[in-house]
Amino acid sequence: MKACPNCGNTPIRFSQWNSGLSAFSHSCNACMTPLKANRTTWVCFFGTGALAIAVLAVAHLYFDITFERKGFMTFLLAAVPVLLGSGAAYWLGGYELDNGTGAAKD
Repeated sequence: MKACPNCGNTPIRFSQWNSGLSAFSHSCNACMTPLKANRTTWVCFFGTGALAIAVLAVAHLYFDITFERKGFMTFLLAAVPVLLGSGAAYWLGGYELDNGTGAAKD
């Protein structure tokens, strides 16, 4: 996770980042400045979703794995790219200042 653009500290822990919508809108733990996800975080989020869907599609088309027949395996197949993508987004992504209108402050 990149440093807070206001104070330079780590704005959020990995466990907090993975709970709810904290990855997209959060206040820095150190200075309480409102922050929003930067573009890298959004790209990782959508890339992770696409990868999880692709993994499930390949599992269904080539290995005949469906949720109805093998629910737990389907869950595990989707969980692997989601966890990897979540970690990548946390370490590659970051936040920018949120001035309340959805635009970043300069």
